Amino acid sequence: MSESFSEFVQAELQEIMNSMDERCRKDPELCCRVAMEWIEKNAKMFREEWNKKKLQSA
Repeated sequence: MSESFSEFVQAELQEIMNSMDERCRKDPELCCRVAMEWIEKNAKMFREEWNKKKLQSA
């Protein structure tokens, strides 16, 4: 896995985890469901913002 992709995935995972409360993090089924919902709702916007930041810093 390239370093930039790994960095992207780590940042996205951090955003997903930040969106969850403690109860959600402790329940594997709920955690999975919330993560999938986050991805469905936010992944495109997250990727676009990530790409914009990377282009600005290049």
